[in-house]
Amino acid sequence: LKGGSVVGAKGEIVVTSSWKNLEVLVFARRLGGRAAKPGTVVSVRLALIFCTLLGCTTIHLEEEHAFDAKRTVSEQQISELGAQRTRFSIPIAEDMSLSAWWLRRMESRGTLLYFGGNGYLMVNSYHIMQGILQGPVDVLTVDYRGYGQSDGTPSIADLKADALAVYDYAVASGVPKDAIAVHGHSLGSFVALWVASKRDVAAVILETPVTHVEDLLGHLAPWWSRLFIGFDVDPALLAENNRARIRKLRRPLLILAGEEDKVAHPDMAKTLFEEAASEDKHLEVFPGGGHNDLPLRSDYRASFQSFLERIFPSPSTVSPKIDAIDAHGAPE
Repeated sequence: LKGGSVVGAKGEIVVTSSWKNLEVLVFARRLGGRAAKPGTVVSVRLALIFCTLLGCTTIHLEEEHAFDAKRTVSEQQISELGAQRTRFSIPIAEDMSLSAWWLRRMESRGTLLYFGGNGYLMVNSYHIMQGILQGPVDVLTVDYRGYGQSDGTPSIADLKADALAVYDYAVASGVPKDAIAVHGHSLGSFVALWVASKRDVAAVILETPVTHVEDLLGHLAPWWSRLFIGFDVDPALLAENNRARIRKLRRPLLILAGEEDKVAHPDMAKTLFEEAASEDKHLEVFPGGGHNDLPLRSDYRASFQSFLERIFPSPSTVSPKIDAIDAHGAPE
């Protein structure tokens, strides 16, 4: 199927495909260190159901559909974006650590903790860095537990604990609490709001956010599709509620959404904006924008940069102290 891709972490497979009127999102997951029943989400337009039942449709599989090529971010690309990359590890448990990057800019005004979506890997993040490195901030980002070169196996509880460890590492490295903003994309919106609920932050940025798993399923699977499909959602996922957290958020807030997002419907971003307790809140819904392509847009970059320049009006004099490692994982 054209647009098909496979992304995920150890024990987690996410398959997304789209072809004309067909949209399928399948999750087979292992959470909390135990096998969870595979949940299946299928959103199919009514016309395709009729075509399939009548056997009157043909799906063409072309050679290019077999590939989903992504390139590793190079030092040259980071340099061209005006930053310098330092690789290091953040301890999370005995003999366990997260693989991390600190991307530093000249005359940085603060530090942005970036938490990506469920398929996020630092090495494939060039399109993201093209957007967020336009802001006047350093960027600290990690591969989630069990992803990339990070140790362990992913779970909701560990994801939340690790996010606080990333924040605490930044503070211990010398970054003032009032110079830290958190940014979460998709799944990362839960992580960013969790950190903001437990630690002092200067601001919060949510990109194509999710309110709650039930709302996500409601948009992905219309009511009529539930006549054919049932959902058995892991309690760990049901417990995560961005609406509850954002009602207590009083820090400056920027929400960015795509009008044509087929994964995290923009209505969820609008709901979070309306329910946020913050008096300093802004919502941008970009016409034609999707779930993963916003950082490539000039209007996204302008909104992102303007917000952070207001949050951090002056250059920072802090130079974080971290133990860097080279490209092979050895201390420098």
